[in-house]
Amino acid sequence: MGRFRFLSVVLFCAAALCCSQVKTGFEYKGTIDLAKHEHLKGKKIFIDPGHGARAKLDGRIGPTGLTEEEINLHVGTILASMLTTAGAEVKMSRTADVDISLDERVKMVQDFKPDLFISIHHNGNPRPKDKVNFPSILIWGSKDENPASCDFAELLLPEFNKLFEQKGIIVSDYSYFRETGTKVLRETRGVCPGILGEFGFFSDRDEEALLRKESYLIKEAEAYFTGISEYIKRGIPTAVLLADQRTPDTLDSSLGLSNRHPRLFIRVDSGTKQKGIAPGSLKVTLNDLSVPTSQINDNTFEIQYGSLFAGGHKIRFSFRNPRNQSSMILYGSLVAGFAKGEFLSNLETGKSMIASGNVREGIQRLLPALYEGSTDPLSDSATLLVAQGFEKLGDKPMAAYYYASLWQFFPESTLRNSVPPQYRLRHIQGDFYGKKVKWERF
Repeated sequence: MGRFRFLSVVLFCAAALCCSQVKTGFEYKGTIDLAKHEHLKGKKIFIDPGHGARAKLDGRIGPTGLTEEEINLHVGTILASMLTTAGAEVKMSRTADVDISLDERVKMVQDFKPDLFISIHHNGNPRPKDKVNFPSILIWGSKDENPASCDFAELLLPEFNKLFEQKGIIVSDYSYFRETGTKVLRETRGVCPGILGEFGFFSDRDEEALLRKESYLIKEAEAYFTGISEYIKRGIPTAVLLADQRTPDTLDSSLGLSNRHPRLFIRVDSGTKQKGIAPGSLKVTLNDLSVPTSQINDNTFEIQYGSLFAGGHKIRFSFRNPRNQSSMILYGSLVAGFAKGEFLSNLETGKSMIASGNVREGIQRLLPALYEGSTDPLSDSATLLVAQGFEKLGDKPMAAYYYASLWQFFPESTLRNSVPPQYRLRHIQGDFYGKKVKWERF
């Protein structure tokens, strides 16, 4: 998926040609005993053979005419057959050389709700006379934002490297597309862990010759299969949020508080037969401030949040299971209604608290109000105070985020002059809270 080949992506849809459950004519006869991967039974895997039908228009053609489209599809077909034989439920974005839009690919993933998403690609380079040939794996965002996908990539890359002299790398998709990342990863990042694999360079004459051989493509599919199987075997951690108040009827709803002192809990599922989590791995924030938890039993933890003020609240958390595999970043939202005049009161009180040194409670008052009133004329001053508050707490990443937010999102504010020069960023990545989880009644 080299930059020189396509910075404008496919936009035409051939949805009618998309398959449901994969049925391929390929019969795997390699060295992996698929029957020994019983942990794959019932797991849902989405395979996206990249591109389709536009290789000649977009330049995805090797030195002797092999197209990336046909390589991607061939490997995807082999991999789908292997996974299906092992008992997984597999869907593919395409099963023929057709042009499927990125929007349609994304929708298929969102509808299918897989356990893993794999987009299969092969790279190209405008320096065919040089020896440029190595694998790479793209994840959306960063390791901090996307730990589960990074875990998957770290299991997959060593399998890729076995077939290359020059070892590959794991890299954020923002290294390719600085403003947006890749759409198929960005728009599915809240569904499941996912990667985009760039297995070698079809622009390299020697690699292209290998990619013409089915035996080599089988080895590539085996590399994917081995990484997928090991990732699934280690368990896919998830969780739900619990409250001692009425919980929403739908996943898309926030918890509307009937009082501001609810008991809030996290119930984890390790994804394995082992209960609990890796010791010390549960990290929880309420409105970007770290909060402690107390353990109720192996799988349940109570959030010790202190106070909830009027406005919107975001609980974000992650953990690792006993096999040290990361959950996705998970989140749930809460809303506490404002009494008359409380919005302005909380802004003023929060400002005075931060100014007087009671920084943590000042931020706790300001952020819920800011979340619910981001276009209020006073929101620029609230944003500045939150940034300064995080700076006083020594939380440089969050201070940088809110300083940069003030600089970028309030172009007419005189307070922009208060942003330190190092935070006057040209572009900041948009918010991603994580994968939304269910609220249940405790």
